[in-house]
Amino acid sequence: MEKGSLSILNHRFMIIPVKVVVELLRNNPESCKDIYYGAKEGGVDFADTLIKAFKIQSVQKLEELLINTFNLGGWGELEIVKNDMQNKFAIFCMSNSAISLEYGKSDRPICHTNRGFLAGGSSKVYNMDVECIETKCVSAGNSSCEFVAANKTYLSENYPGLFEKQI
Repeated sequence: MEKGSLSILNHRFMIIPVKVVVELLRNNPESCKDIYYGAKEGGVDFADTLIKAFKIQSVQKLEELLINTFNLGGWGELEIVKNDMQNKFAIFCMSNSAISLEYGKSDRPICHTNRGFLAGGSSKVYNMDVECIETKCVSAGNSSCEFVAANKTYLSENYPGLFEKQI
């Protein structure tokens, strides 16, 4: 490894305080979609790397590695509440969200990096483009954060207000 670099599976990483992301969101609330799509692209890319590095052939193994990566990476404690492989739809619950806990109170969901990473990983699991919205957020007063990953049509029909604001 080169001095001054941190690499995991040939991906360059850097350790930054959660406050950096929180201040980006706080100082420019309109950046939420940019942050989301950047995290989504990172999620797709990292899932591809996991597939190649570990020669993953099962969707269940990919899900397991993505969830473990998320949890071990300090994002929070993520679990799959529902996973409908046939309809390509998932609900995730997250406690101890680093973003929510650092951000504090908000009138709207703010875990855009989390939902982006989930959208990217879910896109690889379902082998199609998937988006993700945050339906509950600790910062907005909920006891945990909840994310729904599905195709755009499903999300726009079932969560029109959140879809318009988040996607």
